[in-house]
Formats: sequence, C-alpha cells, structure tokens
Amino acid sequence: GNKLTIDGQQVPSSKLINFPYGAVASLEAATKTVTVDPRLPEDINGIRNEWVNAADVNAEEKTNKELVDDGTAQALTAEEITELKKQGLQGDAIMQQIVSNSATFEAKTSFSQHKYLKKKSKKYTPVVQILPTTIQNLCEVYSHQGKLDRIHELRPDTIALLLHRANVRAGTRVLVVDTTLGIVAAAVAERLGGHG
Repeated sequence: GNKLTIDGQQVPSSKLINFPYGAVASLEAATKTVTVDPRLPEDINGIRNEWVNAADVNAEEKTNKELVDDGTAQALTAEEITELKKQGLQGDAIMQQIVSNSATFEAKTSFSQHKYLKKKSKKYTPVVQILPTTIQNLCEVYSHQGKLDRIHELRPDTIALLLHRANVRAGTRVLVVDTTLGIVAAAVAERLGGHG
C-alpha cells in the first residue's frame, strides 16, 4: 500500500486506519510504531511558543552581529543526537538538550531564537495531523507541494465560485467534464451530498 514519511521513516499508511480526524500522530523511533499524541495541534504549537515567550521576557537590546555561524556553536554531534534518540529521548527533550548545548543560543535575538527553535522542532518533534479528505485540504496539499498547475491553479474559493455560478446544489443533475485530477468532480459530488 501507500507509505507515509514521518521523521524520515517510511510508515505504511494502513497504520493510520481508525485514527480520528484531527488527531496528531507521532512516530516512536525505537519501535517504529505510530501513536496518537494526546496533545492537540494548538498545544504542540503552544509548547513551542513557550520557548519563544521565555525568550521575549529576557529580551534585551541584542544583535547577532557578533555571532559567527561556523558550525562549532553546537556541542552535540549528529551521532550523539542519534544516540539520544536510540535511548528513547524524543521531541522536546532532544530540543532541550540541543538548546542547552548551544554556545550561542542565549546570545541570539528573540527572533533568531524563535527561528532556531522552529527549525529544530520541525526536525526533532515531527508530528502528522490526520485530516479528512476535503476539497479545501486537497487544494492546500497541491499548493504546499507546488503542484497547483496539475489542478489548473484552482483554489478553494475558485471552486466555490464555480459551483455557485453553475448552481450546483442538492437535487440537481450535473454533467462534469474534468481535467483537474478529479477535483471539480469531487467538489460537485461533495456539494450534491448524495442527492443528485
């Protein structure tokens, strides 16, 4: 079947069956199992924002002009981080280790700290949110992947206008000629709701 990539690991999409929509899934590196993270996406973003808020409280007139990005500021090596993962440390615990072993983190501006934490959180706390397959979500996926040309640059608002102008509603009969990978046909079917 299809495979999903979480944290660089290939996971069969069949492991996500019976996960509720909106659930946040994370991969346990040691066992390579997908589990539901009890936190909501807002909570995960909130945890990441706590780091930023803490940086804002301690903000002073700092500049990054004295910092040199030569790769020597981080005391942890890639091998040591891999070893931490093997020991079972995950996500936020790894990020705390990385931040505490960074020689320049405290000297950075709050904006730079936020950018650094955002980059590291994407790398070390990967999560996947299970979303329903809606026309809006499909359009957003094609947009994020840079493949809008495959669906003729259709956005959700354009599809809504198209359906409105064509007077597509429950109980009508509609003929669709579709060259957008089924996006328009699916939007029509979604709008008809099984009554047409």
